[in-house]
Amino acid sequence: MSALTYGFRRSETTYQLQYEQDIYDQQHSEHSAGDLGPKFDKMVVSDEHEPEHQGFRAKIKGMVKDAFPEAIQDLKIMGGMTALETRVKREMHDPHLFPEVEKVAHVRRGLELCVEEQAFIATRKVRARDKFARYIGVKPEDVDARDVPTVSFGGSGGGFRAMIGCLGYCRQMQHAGLWDCLTYVSGVSGSCWSLAAYYTFGHASFDKVIAHYNGAEPLPIFTAIRHERPWKDWKDKEHPFEEPDHGEGDHKEADDAWFQWYEMTPYEVGCDETQAWVPTWGFGRPFDEGKSTMQLPEQSLALLLGLCTSAPAGPLTSYIGTISRNLPTGFLGNSIHSLASRVAKFWGKQGTEEFQEHHPLHACNEHNFMYHYTHPEPGQARPPGLENSPRIHLIDSGMDNNCPTYVLLHPSRQADVIINMDASSDVQKDTFQERVDQIGGRRVIKFTRRHDIKPGPDLEDPDRFKDLYAQVYDGVPCERPETVVDSYGRTVKTPPAPAYTRECTMVYMPLLPNEKAVPDYDPSTAKFSGSYNLVWTPEQVEMLVKVCIGNFEAGEGTLKEVMRAAWQRKKAERERVGLGADAAEA
Repeated sequence: MSALTYGFRRSETTYQLQYEQDIYDQQHSEHSAGDLGPKFDKMVVSDEHEPEHQGFRAKIKGMVKDAFPEAIQDLKIMGGMTALETRVKREMHDPHLFPEVEKVAHVRRGLELCVEEQAFIATRKVRARDKFARYIGVKPEDVDARDVPTVSFGGSGGGFRAMIGCLGYCRQMQHAGLWDCLTYVSGVSGSCWSLAAYYTFGHASFDKVIAHYNGAEPLPIFTAIRHERPWKDWKDKEHPFEEPDHGEGDHKEADDAWFQWYEMTPYEVGCDETQAWVPTWGFGRPFDEGKSTMQLPEQSLALLLGLCTSAPAGPLTSYIGTISRNLPTGFLGNSIHSLASRVAKFWGKQGTEEFQEHHPLHACNEHNFMYHYTHPEPGQARPPGLENSPRIHLIDSGMDNNCPTYVLLHPSRQADVIINMDASSDVQKDTFQERVDQIGGRRVIKFTRRHDIKPGPDLEDPDRFKDLYAQVYDGVPCERPETVVDSYGRTVKTPPAPAYTRECTMVYMPLLPNEKAVPDYDPSTAKFSGSYNLVWTPEQVEMLVKVCIGNFEAGEGTLKEVMRAAWQRKKAERERVGLGADAAEA
């Protein structure tokens, strides 16, 4: 189309043009460019009646005519960006919109729970008593609120499969009455999407939002991890990282990298390994010596979710592990493994580890609230490592473990029962014992499977997975092991973590096929329910939800038995302590 006949189509119809302009003027009233388009339109000459022979000025107009409407749009975009920047700068310091900007955030140190979470637990226990009694089938007057077990639910990672799976299980828990018995709900990766969707249903009603703070719902915990690499200790901005040296600094005993688990609740963001916490509304601010230096508004939930679900920012180990699990068997797969082994031998242990722990995609930068936390004495330097890094990088916690067991085993939360729903790629690979040992070793608690049951050999048997929909693991305190097997099959020195000193029962609920619910459908192998598929049809969603409902119903009897036993154990412990105290007074 020639320059003389081409006309820039700004909108489909005149009505739509006016509609778009009205929206623009309303959004940017103080910096409106609403009259910019007509002004420039007047400068664009119509060619219908233009003389055939014109001067240089007319020729220039013809040459630039095609580009001019785009320039108008560019100017409008730039004007809109300027207006947005001005608006954001003004509003981000408005205490009426963001009351937290008038407060300085301080780092809290310690392993105990914050005051707000302690108050929540006390309120939740009272609210849950009657519903707990009803769920396990006893009279409410027979249950003392102090004996109500702390029951936590954890949803795994696994993309949209995990997100939909978590929704399916949680929906059925609500229908059955179990949801009202939970104290905590937590998620890894895809399950965080589910929990975020559930807890943001406020619909602009303060009554519904306030209901979250009176113990009416379980406390949500999102998870992310920081990759602690001993050879990557920050030095200074001119020499960001010192040369690899395992014999220096605060990791002198560390030979391996590990992941530090960070948790995000409505109250605080922090890590029990470092025993450092900040108010959730203060996370993301610059900090120095334990207090925020710039009073910014609270980060949006969407930004926090970005950290919790940032699997592509994981280390090369995660990519290598995925490739390794999907290599074909036989000559080709064996040849690739053999080549990798020879390369690793050539590089040596440390060289191989540093390569595998490299992050090909950079994780999100967040201000480090532990930056310069320790005030050094004159002539002394600050501790190396975390306190010298102005930024921290948090990524998807599924890079370390596909279930949020770590945060649910926080010593001060005193979990009695943990229900882990697993919709990850670990299902049907008989690896959960390794996964739970990995976290249990750090927490100094050993989980042992109560019944060693295997799937039936007949693939057509509808009862092939009978008694496997809710598998019980008994946890008892143990000695800290010297090594653990991480999620990538490597034997590494046990990473540090505060010990969990109580008994705890875990119920593992894997997302197994359920022929009675949906025949001929395996969530682990069906192409559409793969971890990397982000496009689902309503029919596919319904199929997976039906499987989740059927699986929960198949395992609910086991859940009730475990919860009743936890209640009786807690009651006996309280009465034993009470008798001991009475005897001491006598």
